[in-house]
Amino acid sequence: MRPTRPRSLWGRALSALVVATIALLTVGPGCTVTHDLDSLTGQDAGGDASSGCIPTSCESLAYDCGKAPDGCGGTLDCGGCTAGFTCGAAGPNRCGEGSCTPLTCAKLNANCGLISNGCEDVLFCGECAGGEDCGGPGQPNQCVCTPKTCAEAAAECGLLDDGCGGTLNCGSCAAPAVCGATNQCGCEPLTCATAGATCGQVPDNCGGVLECGTCPSGQTCGAAGPNACGVGSCTAKTCASEGANCGTISDGCGNTLNCGSCTSPQTCGAAAQNQCGCVPTTCAAQGANCGSLPDGCGGTLNCGSCTSPQTCGALQTNKCGCVPKTCASAGADCGQVSDGCGGTLGCGSCPSGQTCGATQPNKCGTGACVPTVTCASAGANCGTIQDNCGNQLNCGACSGSNTCGGGGTPNQCGCTPTTCAAQGKNCGTISNGCGGNLNCGSCSGSNSCGGGGTANVCGCTPNTCAALGKNCGAVNDGCGGTMSCGSCTAPNSCGGGGTANVCGCTPTTQASACSGKCGTVSNGCGGNHSCGGCTAPNSCGGGGTANVCGCTPTTQASACSGKCGTVPNGCGGNHSCGGCTAPNSCGGGGTPNVCGCTPTTQASACSGKNCGTVSNGCGGTHSCGGACGAPNTCGGGGTPNVCGCTPTSQSAACAGKNCGTVPNGCGGNHSCGTCTPPNTCTANVCSCTPNPDPCPANQCAGTAPNGCGGTVACSANCGLGGACPCAGGSCQGNFCNCSPGPCR
Repeated sequence: MRPTRPRSLWGRALSALVVATIALLTVGPGCTVTHDLDSLTGQDAGGDASSGCIPTSCESLAYDCGKAPDGCGGTLDCGGCTAGFTCGAAGPNRCGEGSCTPLTCAKLNANCGLISNGCEDVLFCGECAGGEDCGGPGQPNQCVCTPKTCAEAAAECGLLDDGCGGTLNCGSCAAPAVCGATNQCGCEPLTCATAGATCGQVPDNCGGVLECGTCPSGQTCGAAGPNACGVGSCTAKTCASEGANCGTISDGCGNTLNCGSCTSPQTCGAAAQNQCGCVPTTCAAQGANCGSLPDGCGGTLNCGSCTSPQTCGALQTNKCGCVPKTCASAGADCGQVSDGCGGTLGCGSCPSGQTCGATQPNKCGTGACVPTVTCASAGANCGTIQDNCGNQLNCGACSGSNTCGGGGTPNQCGCTPTTCAAQGKNCGTISNGCGGNLNCGSCSGSNSCGGGGTANVCGCTPNTCAALGKNCGAVNDGCGGTMSCGSCTAPNSCGGGGTANVCGCTPTTQASACSGKCGTVSNGCGGNHSCGGCTAPNSCGGGGTANVCGCTPTTQASACSGKCGTVPNGCGGNHSCGGCTAPNSCGGGGTPNVCGCTPTTQASACSGKNCGTVSNGCGGTHSCGGACGAPNTCGGGGTPNVCGCTPTSQSAACAGKNCGTVPNGCGGNHSCGTCTPPNTCTANVCSCTPNPDPCPANQCAGTAPNGCGGTVACSANCGLGGACPCAGGSCQGNFCNCSPGPCR
């Protein structure tokens, strides 16, 4: 059966080194030897080139016969010896004279892997149980378990098995990331529903921003709670009010705030959400058990010291270890010697006739070897020591908390107290391994001692939604992270019942729900409120808005169809529908707001009338009697359709007249006045006919009245030819003076 393979190359590399070194050692021919165990081992339990192991070769090992481990889980065939020589007689896989006694796995203290039997064959000493590797630093062909580190397990966070029955604490994640099932930090972004947001912007807790919509008209984002629509105003949060000094938060009113960034090595959310901080690593998380190393937050971790013979960093940085000696480096070519790491090297036996330690410790020489070393002379009270003749002395065992060499002195019972760092502990009280106790400190923040499941290690076991009684939204997990507790089914909302992160619904009050409303409205939680009715002409929803009293007026075209005058619009107002064409009037036919005409009766139309025709009011006429007797005419008295006579006025009748009487046209007279002499009334006009020749016959100059208020210039010939002919007459004093005398 092929042995199991190791998880690292340490054992393989050390195997090749040791085998190559021991292979250079030779012993004299003809000796039966017990070989250096390190030279016989394959070190680890196998490997091949494809796994990163480069097999050694017979030449590099200076082997010239037999089979041997190749250092990678395979077997080398280095050929056979010529006649007369035996493989292994001159050293492991070396031809020589003499014989070779094969060793067993038990004799070689090997419990796994391939190992040379010291002669010419390879032994398979078994496989290791799960979790163990064959061979480790200083432990060839021994089943050992090397605990994994977080780095080797590719783990970023959380607790996991170290592969050797212990627990690794690989730390926590920087918010908003959380530790997943595969021990990797990751982030599951929120949704608007899981964040309990119905409007505005909210962080998705993974570095992004969610757009959760807008509110209906008349509502404000944040008025009914963070990122929840409601009636009223919203008071925005600030970074300071929320105690945030980094990252992005919601202001609760639909916007996001950038609260800044952190200065390295601090990161945002390392210890608390939206807070700058740094979670230092631990010695355990780094797989360190000694020395000092940076804690990742500007400080230094002291991971303790090692117990002799181990030293810090002998094999791996910040790990206790011991590089075992070889027979060559110990200067031994026979017998058993300490490997310097608590083990024993078998460095073979001496040729016949020689004794190990006869001249020098663990050197072959002639003569007998008298042991000079005892447990007492060596000051050893425990463990095994060499008696300088190649033999081991058992100096006893230690009791209680003491171990052999535990105090730092080989083969002396003692105890070196452990440290908190060496034990991977950072809180509480632990045993120092030597009967005392160590105080490993206390935890900060959300961590508690053992809270992560590992005793005396600060940690935090996140809450669950169920344990907190939450069923919606994003909830602090109590360890600096958040968890999504689901969403709610309408009409419930997250926190709607008054309890944060619990689905519920708080009904609106009737006063709030019915403000400005009528009819039946929802209370927001599946029930209803009755908001009453409306006053006519309004009706509930009549204005086009549900649950609001209103009225939609009829259009003018609809209301005025076939109508005239003013008609109601159905909502307390009116429409003007225009007038009618005469003789119709609005409502005149007996129907309101309809054009029409009702004729008068003859009796009514002719009442007080006795002649002519009168309108019936609708385009027709009535006859009110015959012709009137003269001088009366129909309407002549000034009243239509009534017989009468209107006398002419004096001024009209006397127009152009100024004397006498004239008829008034209705059987009477008007006096137009009298004339002043010398005028007389002629045809109702005062007039006077002047005397055309009022001058006496003998008036020859001046004037004479014409009988009508005027004068006539008189001119006469006073000669014989005149009216007063006389010879030699002349005009004197307007009269003719005749000589011999006037003619009288």
